[in-house]
Amino acid sequence: MKIQKKRPLTENQLAECAALKEIFNAKKESLGLTQEKAAQHLGMNQGSFSHYLNGRNAINLEFALSVSQLLEVPVTDFAPRYAKALSDLRVETLDSFARFRPEGEGAEGRINEWAGQVHVTASAYPLTSWGGHRMRDPSSDQIEGENDPNFIGSTEQAGANGYWVAMQGTSMSRAIAPCFPPGTYVLINPDVYEFQSGKFYLARHSDGDYAIRQYMREAGADYLVALNPAFPTIALSPEWSIVGLIVDARMPDL
Repeated sequence: MKIQKKRPLTENQLAECAALKEIFNAKKESLGLTQEKAAQHLGMNQGSFSHYLNGRNAINLEFALSVSQLLEVPVTDFAPRYAKALSDLRVETLDSFARFRPEGEGAEGRINEWAGQVHVTASAYPLTSWGGHRMRDPSSDQIEGENDPNFIGSTEQAGANGYWVAMQGTSMSRAIAPCFPPGTYVLINPDVYEFQSGKFYLARHSDGDYAIRQYMREAGADYLVALNPAFPTIALSPEWSIVGLIVDARMPDL
C-alpha cells in the first residue's frame, strides 16, 4: 500500500505561522504566557504548539479561533484567508466568543470550549468539486468558487486541509447503513497516515481517477471494498494510493 507523505506547507501557510509567532512573542510577556502555558490553555502539549509557531503544522480554523482569543487578537491578524468564512458566519470580533484570560496558576475550563455558532465556525470546511483543484492538491489555498466559497460545518475534525466533496456513482450505495448514495457530502481528512481496517477512505489511481471505498486488510493483503456488491473489490497495488479518511457524511441541506 502506498502511503502519502506529509505535505510541506505552502508559502502562505508558512507566512501565517511566522505572523502568529511574531504576535505571540510580542504579547507573551504582557499576558504572562510561555509556550508551555499557552499550550496548556489550548488543550495541547508544548511540542504541538511549537509546531504551529515554527511552520511545521498549518494553522487550521479551530486552532486559529483558539489562539486568537488567548492572544486577544483577531484571527485575520495572522490568518487573513479565513476572513470570508468568519464574516459569512457573522463572527466578526472576539466578543463573539466566551471571554477567557489566563490568570494565576491556571484556568477554569479549556479555551476551545465554545458554544453555538462559534463551534460550527471552528469546524467549517470548503466544498470542492469531484476531481477539482482542492481534491488534487488539498494543501493548496485555492478552492473552487474561491470568490464565493461554500463552507460546511461539522463537529468532526478533518485537519488543516480538510474538504467536503459530493459522492459520485452508486458504488457505495446499498439498502442498509452505512451507505453513501450519490450526492452525499463526505468530509475528507487528507492528512492521515495510519489506516484502520473497516474505515472508509478516498483512494486515487495513478491515471487520476478517484474512488471512495472501505479499506479492509485480510491475511496480510489490503483491499478497497465497495458497499454495492455489483462493483468489484480492488486489491491495493502501486497504482492506488489512499489519500484521505472519510470523517463525516451527510445529505445536502441536512
